[in-house]
Amino acid sequence: KPLAESKAEFIARHANKRRRTMVIYARPEAHAARNEFAIIMLSLRQLIEDGELDRDQWRILGVGSLHYCETYEIAPGFSIDVRPKMPIDDYENLLKESDVGISLISTPHPGIIHFQMASFGLPTVTNTTTIRTAESLRALSANIVPSALSFAEMPGRIRQAMHHSADFEARYANALALRTVDYDQEIARVAAFLANP
Repeated sequence: KPLAESKAEFIARHANKRRRTMVIYARPEAHAARNEFAIIMLSLRQLIEDGELDRDQWRILGVGSLHYCETYEIAPGFSIDVRPKMPIDDYENLLKESDVGISLISTPHPGIIHFQMASFGLPTVTNTTTIRTAESLRALSANIVPSALSFAEMPGRIRQAMHHSADFEARYANALALRTVDYDQEIARVAAFLANP
């Protein structure tokens, strides 16, 4: 879904916040292991311990859980509130107010959450796979920050997304670019591929 607000509205919404919001697709459930909740938590803990993620400047919210509504302590004095799956209007309003997104998926699936975050103007960290290359992800949206699914790389990519979150003009322009997708053309390309694999 495209972001339906003007650049002036977008910048006014984000420019003078006392505290920014990082929203993650948080699925602690065992059946949702492909969403790599653990590597997100470890990466955030590393940034906190390095002094690069300050609780006075950032709050972290987790969304998408089917069963959990809890507070997880990432590091002493710094927690993440995990909220259960919410109505679409509430979810979209949360994304509009947020500044950085994280959405991982380790199975061969294109995913949806990270692209919705990017289309609402969030610099969004998602992982690469053999078929989801950094180049292909960036070609879909310049708001995507691709990362290897590794603890060695993930904290740096989250840091990069945090840095990009201050560039409101670029965030809006990148979100706007997603509006230009011709869905009829894309569906025709998929149909042609399926007819002649």
